[in-house]
Amino acid sequence: MINIGICDDEESTRREIREICGELAGDLGFQAEFVLFEDGNEVLSSSVQLDVLILDIEMPGINGIETKQRLEGIQEQIRIIYVTGHEERMRQAFGTGVFGFVDKKYLREQLCQVMTNAIRAVLKKAVYVDGRIDSRKILYIQSEHVYGKVIVNDGTQHLIRVSMKELGQELAEVDFVRTHRCFLVNLRWVDRICGDRIYLSKREIPISRNHLKTVKEAFKKFCWENGRYC
Repeated sequence: MINIGICDDEESTRREIREICGELAGDLGFQAEFVLFEDGNEVLSSSVQLDVLILDIEMPGINGIETKQRLEGIQEQIRIIYVTGHEERMRQAFGTGVFGFVDKKYLREQLCQVMTNAIRAVLKKAVYVDGRIDSRKILYIQSEHVYGKVIVNDGTQHLIRVSMKELGQELAEVDFVRTHRCFLVNLRWVDRICGDRIYLSKREIPISRNHLKTVKEAFKKFCWENGRYC
C-alpha cells in the first residue's frame, strides 16, 4: 500500500489530482491510500506516514515551500511533487526530497509522468543489512577495520561485522555508491556534491580521486531516474 497525500487549497484541484492518481494506480497495478489536505497545517499535524506528497506551492497561511521545510526530520522518506501555476517559484522550492514539479496548466500530462517515476522509486526493493537494518533508512556505512559502522537517519548507529566489498555489491542495487575505500553512501539522502566532498544530512563524506568520476555519474543517474535536480 502506497500512501499518497494531496495538499491544495482548491477542492476542485484536489479532486482532479485524486482522480488522476487513482487512474494511474490502476494502470501501474499498485494499491494506494489517499489523504487529502486543505493546507500545510493539516499536513504537518497528520500522523499518516506518506510515501508521496503532491503539494501546492501557493497556499494561504503556510505555503508549500514552508511546509516542505518543516516536514524535514519528520517524514524523511517522503517524495514531494510540487504543483504550481507560478514557474518563478520553482527555483525557490528545490531541495532534498523534492521529486519534481508539475505546472497546473498541464496537470494531467505532467503529473502522470512525474508520479510514475515517484511510484517506481517507492516500490524499489529494500535490502536489510545484517538481516535487520532497512537500507532505505541508512545514510552511510563507514568501514572500521573488520567492522562497518552503519549510520541511520534517526541518529542511531550499528556496528556490524561485514565485508565492505560484498556489501557494496549488494547495496549498489538500491542506490548506494562507494565514495572512498572506507565509505558507502546512500544516494537518496545526498544533498549535493561539491569538489571531493559529498554532503548529506549535515554530514560531509570524502570522495577519493579514484571514485570521483563514478560517484558523480551515479548521482547524476540517480537524480535523472528519480526526477530530482542535482
